Amino acid sequence: MSNQAKVEQASKTFLLATAIALFPVSFTYGFLPEGTMNLLFGIDTTVEDVNLKNMLRALMSLYLAMVLLWTIGAFRVKYRKVALHTLVFFMFGVAAGRAFSFLLDGIPDWPFVFFFFAEIVMGGVGLRLLNSLEN
Repeated sequence: MSNQAKVEQASKTFLLATAIALFPVSFTYGFLPEGTMNLLFGIDTTVEDVNLKNMLRALMSLYLAMVLLWTIGAFRVKYRKVALHTLVFFMFGVAAGRAFSFLLDGIPDWPFVFFFFAEIVMGGVGLRLLNSLEN
């Protein structure tokens, strides 16, 4: 197997693994936020405000749209670089928001710190794969 074929396979696997990992995460935001946020993060919240529900469901849909694009990129070479670019921007963008929150609000519970580091790593892996595909 050539080096380029290995990079293509690694990109495919990475996009698919990321999509699979973020698919259930998307539902924590918008499907049943009261139950999932309490179960997964210990956030005891009641979401009754229509505006907040709308924001959370829009966020869920954004995650699902990214998951769909990454899945398409995993199976269609034509979309692979676009999928990797969006993954990199998505991961670093969310990590930047977390870092901003760390500075303004303090350090949250460990799951959110873990997500921050995972997003940095995933963004970095995406960048490395993109660089390898372009060489």
